[in-house]
Amino acid sequence: MTENEKLLHGKNAVYTNTVEHEDIYSIMRCGDTFTSSEGIPLEYRIFVPYDYDETKKYPLLLSMHGAGEEFMKDEEFVSSSMRVLCNLFNLKNSPITQAVIICPRCPQEPGGKKWVNAEWSDGCFDMDKAETPWIRAVLELAGDIEKRYSIDADRRYIGGLSMGGFATWYLISRYTELFAGAIAICGGADVRAAEKLRDFPVYTAHGAQDDTVPVEGTRAMVKALRDAGSTKVHYREIPDGDHIVWHAVTQDPTAINWLFEQRLSDRKGKL
Repeated sequence: MTENEKLLHGKNAVYTNTVEHEDIYSIMRCGDTFTSSEGIPLEYRIFVPYDYDETKKYPLLLSMHGAGEEFMKDEEFVSSSMRVLCNLFNLKNSPITQAVIICPRCPQEPGGKKWVNAEWSDGCFDMDKAETPWIRAVLELAGDIEKRYSIDADRRYIGGLSMGGFATWYLISRYTELFAGAIAICGGADVRAAEKLRDFPVYTAHGAQDDTVPVEGTRAMVKALRDAGSTKVHYREIPDGDHIVWHAVTQDPTAINWLFEQRLSDRKGKL
């Protein structure tokens, strides 16, 4: 546990009250910088339950942010991903209060990096060309956290919005066996992964009026999954929603409660 992470345990359990936007940086403390085996520096924030007990096993939630979110150092700017976590902490009996949550930050300069190689306006990506050093660093970071905390390998979850939605679709498509379930909001996928994801639990949402990442990409992936025989894909399309529909999804307990009910062992024999 790093020195910054230790500060978590000196805090009161603020999530038992209403979490305001200005509180989120006290909850999601800066967990320092992780350097991958390729030499990629990856800043991250982390939440550890205040009553953390190393003799117990905790679910892991990997939270993937959207493009241009400068949430690591500037506490005056509360990013979309941090606001989403506020929404989730404020839900009654929210399961995330008893999870270890990792929020890695994609390097934003120079020129702006992406979790995956994709054009947002395409609403999809090519699996064979999508992987980046940053997404590989995320997987290594998650592995490092698992070595240092008591994580339930049966309950690894991932969720992301916008660019993080693309990252979520990519990671569950390429590393299906690592995760028990996912939430992907306003992202894009590769429909060729539908057969592999046929038994994978995924909750996806998109605004029908999205002019940043076209809804057609999510529609196509949902159709491909259902055509492959999936009964584990849940799709919520918001008719009057634009790109920013993540608050509508995360202020409702349905998605997050559903996610934390999933278990990797439920797919045993299907991987």
